[in-house]
Amino acid sequence: MPAVAILGAGWSATLFVALCLAVFVFDMLARRVPNWLVGLAMMGNCVALLENYPASQALANDWAAAVTGLAVGFALFLPFYLFRAMGAGDVKFFAALGFFLGAGLLLPIWIIGSVLAGIHALAGTLLAVRTNSVSPQGYLLNLAEFHVRQWKWFGAAEGYLARKRNGRSGIPYAAYLAVAALLCVAFGR
Repeated sequence: MPAVAILGAGWSATLFVALCLAVFVFDMLARRVPNWLVGLAMMGNCVALLENYPASQALANDWAAAVTGLAVGFALFLPFYLFRAMGAGDVKFFAALGFFLGAGLLLPIWIIGSVLAGIHALAGTLLAVRTNSVSPQGYLLNLAEFHVRQWKWFGAAEGYLARKRNGRSGIPYAAYLAVAALLCVAFGR
């Protein structure tokens, strides 16, 4: 189903797209997924389910599918949170994805999101190795970083992100789950 059809499918689908975009921005910038954002989106989906509003075929359109998706999403990611392998925002967002989409799309979303997060981790590792090396590439990367840090806006942007992240680091996994969810919905099951 093309993305245009998703947006034309009703406000529940539009709310889903808005949630994914907002989670992407929040997690990339601040490395957090606000409770109010996920809660507000889930309340909106509750209203859509109560009204029996026609949703796109990719969205869960009955309570059984939505609640099953919520439970499966929560149950799959909770152990990772308990062992400190991921943050609470990742768990609540994955559960919310289940509530919007049902359990059927959670596995492909999980796989695609994990691949994207793995690419992020690999790129970060390779960049860290290269910038710490004495190779010509490492020298060029260090030189490029030095020049970028000289730009006036860079210091302000770096300070802004540091304040927003409040010491949080790591891979923005919820952001990659959001991208995966949009891809799965846009290009079909």
